[in-house]
Amino acid sequence: MSKTVVVTTISTNTVFSVFLVFARVGSACMLMPGVGEVNVPSRWKLLISICLSIIIYNAASFQFPKMPASIIGLFLLIAHEVLVGLCLGLISKLVLSALHVTGMVVSMQSGLSAAMMFSNIQDTQSSIIGNFLYNIVIVLLLLANLHLDFVRTLANSYDVISFMSFSTHYNDFAEIFVKTVSNVWSVGLRLSMPFVIAGLVMFIAMGIMSRLMPQLQMFFLMLPAQIAVFIIIFYMVISSSVVWFLEQYHEIMAGLFGIF
Repeated sequence: MSKTVVVTTISTNTVFSVFLVFARVGSACMLMPGVGEVNVPSRWKLLISICLSIIIYNAASFQFPKMPASIIGLFLLIAHEVLVGLCLGLISKLVLSALHVTGMVVSMQSGLSAAMMFSNIQDTQSSIIGNFLYNIVIVLLLLANLHLDFVRTLANSYDVISFMSFSTHYNDFAEIFVKTVSNVWSVGLRLSMPFVIAGLVMFIAMGIMSRLMPQLQMFFLMLPAQIAVFIIIFYMVISSSVVWFLEQYHEIMAGLFGIF
């Protein structure tokens, strides 16, 4: 009984095209929310990047460039794709930095500013409240399939930012970064607004009581009550705040290419 051996030939242009997609997708996945975290193993990041690159390549409706004849041309082409991927990943990472802003404001208002821990957002020490919010948002973001917004953004980026066109859209990226940072501060402060109002009321009350009884260390004595009040407020607003933030994340990522 004879055996038939089927040999599949993969052309050089196919390998080059997949690698070109991997250059943009892989660099973006390094900063992708939920995947590009510090505590995620590099092998998992590489595996996810390869799988996404193959999927985007198979679903591609655009024309891939041919392999450059020189090493310099190849290097420039890959460098352009890596820069585009890094910019897209950094923008998605900046949106989640609003939770870091909220955590720092809430910590300073509640008297927990000295309670710090390592943050996956900033890769440095951050407030425990900001880390707690970040972990909740990442879990809900994955459960709600909002991480697919980032994958969809990567796939649609080829329709807006073609190959070797990063220098053309340099000013557009700069404008996107400015608007994203502005939105981050706006969203972070709006998330922390209930705590700012509660802290202002409590500080005014403690200031009046301190003037009435100057012999008492009012701010020191009221610190446990201050922390308890902020924990209660945090428990009351956490669900609606996280849902509102996820809506803002979806809107920002959905309108990412509206500026081009």
